[in-house]
Amino acid sequence: MYLLERLRTVVRRRLERHSPDPREQYNSIVTSVNRIGGLVGIDVFTPNFKPGNMHLRLVLLNSFAFFWINLYNLTTTYGNLVDFMFCFETLLYVFIAWIKMHVFVKHKSLILQLHQFMVQFFDQFHGDPEQDALLVRTLVDTYLLVALFGFCSSAAAMLIFVSSLIWSVCVEYALPLGFYIPTVGMDYLKGFALNFAFQLFESGLMVSGIISSETAYSKSMCSLFELHFFIVFGCIFCQLISIVVVIVSVPDWYPGYFLFIMLTAQLFFSCALGQVFNIKSDELTVAIYNVPWYNMEVCDQKAMKLLLLASQHPGRLSYGFGTVNMRAFFEIYRKTYSIGMMMISVNEED
Repeated sequence: MYLLERLRTVVRRRLERHSPDPREQYNSIVTSVNRIGGLVGIDVFTPNFKPGNMHLRLVLLNSFAFFWINLYNLTTTYGNLVDFMFCFETLLYVFIAWIKMHVFVKHKSLILQLHQFMVQFFDQFHGDPEQDALLVRTLVDTYLLVALFGFCSSAAAMLIFVSSLIWSVCVEYALPLGFYIPTVGMDYLKGFALNFAFQLFESGLMVSGIISSETAYSKSMCSLFELHFFIVFGCIFCQLISIVVVIVSVPDWYPGYFLFIMLTAQLFFSCALGQVFNIKSDELTVAIYNVPWYNMEVCDQKAMKLLLLASQHPGRLSYGFGTVNMRAFFEIYRKTYSIGMMMISVNEED
C-alpha cells in the first residue's frame, strides 16, 4: 500500500503541475489518450474525426495484411508446436484489435455523449473543496491505472524485441514474434531486418491501440463494452492456455514468458477498471445509507428512497458470463493454472 500511495502522490503532483483545476486535469488526460489513439486512427475526441478517415483505413488494411500473413504462417507451421502456437498467439491479437476499433468507431456518438456528460459533471461540482477532492482522487486513480497499464504493456513488448535482438546478435537470427513475411526469408541479414522492422511496427500499433482503448468506463458503457470484453477476455484466455501448453512442453521458450507478462498486464488492468467501478457503486450505496434521513422533508425522503433503490442494482461491466472485476481475473488464472497442472501431470505420466 505504501508503494501505491507513493505512486498516487507522484501522479497527483504531475496533474497539479499541469493545472490545479480538476476540469483541466480531466481534459489533459483525455487529450493524452486521444493523441495515443490517433496513432491508430481512432482519435474519436478530435472535433473533425470521421470514421472513414484515411489513417483508420490504412490501419484496417494493415490489420488485414497482418491477419493473412499470420494465417499463412499458421498453415505452414502446422505440426511444429512452438511455431504453430506462436503464430496462433499473434493471430488472436488481430481479433482484439478489430473489436476495439469496432467499439470506438461504430459507437463514436455515444462515447462523445458520455464524454460531454463527464465535462458537465466536472463543471457542476467545481468549486466545492470536498467535491474537488473527490474528483481529483478519481482522476488520480484513473490516470495511475492507465499509466501502469501502458508501462507494463510497453515494457513487456520491449523485452520481447530486446531479447530477440540480443539472441540474433550473439547466437542466431530469431524473430520476436512467431511469423515472417512470405517470400522474405530470415536466414540473411536483409530479410531478418525487414521482418524485424515489420513486427516492431505492428507491435507499436497494437500497444498504442490497446492503451488508448482501455481508459473509458462508466455506467452507460456497461452494455456498450460487453461484446468488447467478451472477445478480449476470450482471446486472452486462449492465448494464456496456448502459452502454458507450449511452456510445459518446451520450458526454454522465453518469448512465451514475455507474452505471458503482457497478457497478464492487459487482463489485470481491464479487471482493475471494472473493480474500481464496483467500488464506486458500493461507496455510493454506503453514502446514501449514512444520510440523516430523519432531518429531511418527506418529499426529500421519498427521493432518497428512490435513489437508494436504484443503487441496489448498479451497472456492472460484464464480459457476458460474469462481472469484470478482480474476481474474474483470478478465476481466469485459476482455470489457466488448472490446465497447466493437468498438462504437467499428463507429461509426467508419459
